[in-house]
Amino acid sequence: VASTDATAKSKVEAINASGIAGLTATADSTVQFNTATTAIAATEDDYNLTINGVAIYTNYDGTADGAISADAFVAAINANTSATGVTASYDSANTRLTLTAGDGRDIAITQDRGQATVDGLGVLEGTNNSTNTTVAGFASGAAAETNTYGGSIRLVAAEQITIGGTAARIGFSATSLALGNSALDTATVSTVANSETTITRVDAALTSISNLRSEFGAIQNRFESVIANLEATSENLTASRSRIQDADFAAETANLTRAQILQQAGITILAQANAQPQNVLALLQ
Repeated sequence: VASTDATAKSKVEAINASGIAGLTATADSTVQFNTATTAIAATEDDYNLTINGVAIYTNYDGTADGAISADAFVAAINANTSATGVTASYDSANTRLTLTAGDGRDIAITQDRGQATVDGLGVLEGTNNSTNTTVAGFASGAAAETNTYGGSIRLVAAEQITIGGTAARIGFSATSLALGNSALDTATVSTVANSETTITRVDAALTSISNLRSEFGAIQNRFESVIANLEATSENLTASRSRIQDADFAAETANLTRAQILQQAGITILAQANAQPQNVLALLQ
């Protein structure tokens, strides 16, 4: 099954549709930006923001309509989640805005500021996903700028995963592949990310247990079938032995003697019958 485009979402859909037993693929696109508590200042006179082709703000005039807080900025983005597939959250302690596409689709952002101010999505670079990879941010200035942020793919299986093809990649650069093979006894729930990882490990462990139970169940069924056959054979042999032991030897001996007497009588009569023609010939002589 081929993916329809280069997004993590498409690749995950193709992997899961391929029907590889025991393999599960998930995707996630997350990017963070530094932004001020006031996301759009009152000095902005022509602010535009588009996410995945959906206009969040169009020609917003901060001078006339007032500043927009980071919380209101987040609310405006989340009001369009059904159309963009992107959700937003704001960490006021670290003045950090997080955009997430839970299905792994790309996050394409176009921002146009009317003033050369550090508002909206900040000039500092963001971080992409849990790897803290530095990604391009938005420069300060009035010109429109578009950045597209891709997602990451997680492959989970109870057994070893082998990726084939050119340079053993699935559409990403070789440096984008990261491996994880952690035991369940090292799992923690100290953070949200660790909790998600722990859940994944537990699911993998349960899958392994389920597979083992299936294998052992099949073996047990074969053993039970053999045992049932042996029990039936044993019952038949026991019944035969019982019939032999329960026989009335006196009656059987009498029946045997009677059969022998009848046999001898039959032989005698047959001999006499064979002698009759000879007697007739003797009389004729």
